[in-house]
Amino acid sequence: SERIPSKNIIKNKFSYKKGSKELFVILPPWGGRLYLNFFLRQELLKNNCSILEYEFPKAILSSNWKFTLNHFDFIRKSVVREIKKLKKEYKFQKIKIIGISIGCVNVCMIADNNHDINEIFLIIPGHCLAESMWNGISTQEIRKNYENKKISLEKLKKYWYSLAPENNINNLKSGKISIFLSKADKVIPFYCGNKLLDSIKSLKYNLYYEINNNIGHNITALSFYINPNKFLFNNK
Repeated sequence: SERIPSKNIIKNKFSYKKGSKELFVILPPWGGRLYLNFFLRQELLKNNCSILEYEFPKAILSSNWKFTLNHFDFIRKSVVREIKKLKKEYKFQKIKIIGISIGCVNVCMIADNNHDINEIFLIIPGHCLAESMWNGISTQEIRKNYENKKISLEKLKKYWYSLAPENNINNLKSGKISIFLSKADKVIPFYCGNKLLDSIKSLKYNLYYEINNNIGHNITALSFYINPNKFLFNNK
């Protein structure tokens, strides 16, 4: 049942590049599918990296706050376990984890207090899942359902406290973070991503960030999928 998620909510694909020392882990946007990673996969393999990709159903974010909480917790445990297993089996020296949109929620949960993660990439993140959902243009139906149940944003923030990226960044063992935001973002409103950026700036990590002015949420994500090198290798 949705209340206790089972492993069939998760699909993943592992591509090993022989002799590679780096593993990239990709956490998808809401409803993102494995086929979106085609160019990304090719580029990473070309750069002598292995890749672990994930796909989750849209049901991981729903108008049932408990189901949502359970799904994200289940994903965190599953991905942490898989990373540990692959690191041991293939002797990866560096593990870099990428989140796109809602995938940034997963990334921060997975990377928090995790010595296995060496670098983090957050592409169009927000500081708080509840607030991003509440004010984002793609999730207004879910917001209405919460309002109909008399669940306010303040209440939802309490329920989803452990899911908010801003609450999972104080103990990132990697210390190396890249963030990409868009001022034109309305799916995860720009102010949400900017709040997260400000919080991370205050923590003195090794931070790189870029803010584009006008290409919005979906095109920023698409530009990452089409030209991942610009995001992953040309920003240091």
